[in-house]
Amino acid sequence: MKTHNQNQEKVEKKYNAVVIDMVGTIVPMEYYSKTIDQFIKSNVGAIAEKTGKTTGEISDMANNGIKAEKGSDLFNNYLKMSEVATGMSYDANIPLELYSDVKGTLQELKESGVRVVTYASGSKNISKKGAQSASIDNYIEEYYSTEVGKKNLPQSFKNIADNIEVPVEKCLYIADSEAETEAATLAGFGEVIFLDRKGKYDKKQVTDKLYRVENEFSSCLNYVFATEIVPEVEVSTSYNAETNA
Repeated sequence: MKTHNQNQEKVEKKYNAVVIDMVGTIVPMEYYSKTIDQFIKSNVGAIAEKTGKTTGEISDMANNGIKAEKGSDLFNNYLKMSEVATGMSYDANIPLELYSDVKGTLQELKESGVRVVTYASGSKNISKKGAQSASIDNYIEEYYSTEVGKKNLPQSFKNIADNIEVPVEKCLYIADSEAETEAATLAGFGEVIFLDRKGKYDKKQVTDKLYRVENEFSSCLNYVFATEIVPEVEVSTSYNAETNA
């Protein structure tokens, strides 16, 4: 009698919700520094009229805002201005750009019953219009902005968890901002991922952090789902000629 052992993997959902930052996480910063900035420079007058700013102020924010530190006043003012420009670009049929690993990952999360929400610095309306333009709105349940609180405050993340009625320990957050990942960690999120797409940090050098450091958005799938190896089972492959005659 010949036997062999058959291993089986059982995949279980470890987290019920994934909260996602947008700019720098699923949307390349280059989308703003190239596509949107070019749109701004081509439509300075219209944007100035819509925002109540001068054409000089719009041009200055377009040239310097994207270079500012994320979360700074200059960066936030740039985001407000670019949000208006972004909305205008969507109306002009210029879609939101995504990293290549985004759609497939969102689809897998959706099909597995994981709830996906975004948490962006811009308004929820702009986030939704952007998702619609990129055809990912069917994967996203809700869009949150800083109306729930600043992104560097733990309470903001607790507010999101409360709003979607999922315990914080059953939520995962992924973003490209250390201040945000630290806040989500302090809020008690079950898993927090700092997305270092450019490979700026050596993972071995951040072992003292309470959050993960990964280089791809799709890496969140490795944490959302827990894989369990089912004990080996002995399977017979013998053939009895008499009973099968």
